[in-house]
Amino acid sequence: MTMLSMVLMFAAFVFLVFAACTLWVPSKPQWFDFCEKIPRGRWSGSVLTVLVCALCVPNIQPIIDPGGFLYQWLLPLMLLGAVICIVYLDFLFARAFGALLILLAHYLLKETYPQALPLQWWFASVFVILGTFGICICAKPYWMRDWIRAAFQRPKMRVIQTFFWFAAGSSCAIAALQIMARS
Repeated sequence: MTMLSMVLMFAAFVFLVFAACTLWVPSKPQWFDFCEKIPRGRWSGSVLTVLVCALCVPNIQPIIDPGGFLYQWLLPLMLLGAVICIVYLDFLFARAFGALLILLAHYLLKETYPQALPLQWWFASVFVILGTFGICICAKPYWMRDWIRAAFQRPKMRVIQTFFWFAAGSSCAIAALQIMARS
């Protein structure tokens, strides 16, 4: 099993869990207060921020000279950036989640393109939509809160959101299975 297929399977699992939660949780009104506070979550946002900053390092390494001054300071600068984000940003979980979607979409587009999968156009479309969704959440993090509210208040939005996460999860799973079948 390659690293790409593991990332795809993990993403498929997470997205399918999101689909199940989007379908099930809004039908329980007692969950509304908890879910509405998710985008502003400090502890969960802090953990996700450190993870996202750590995932940025492999994207930065190719553009920095390995013998250069900045290369040895990459990890401390990553930690400093994470601390600055944690201290100064509001809607921390929403911003970190959006950044994670951007990084995931970038990685999946970059790694699945050379695979020449039969449904490459579909996977590319889904990953671009995920990345665009991440950009929108990072730009306007309160949209994530509004998106959660819409799932609780409008059944049609709940179905649309469930379909969105299900399409993302099943696309990742199908891509992973195609890649595993080749190796």
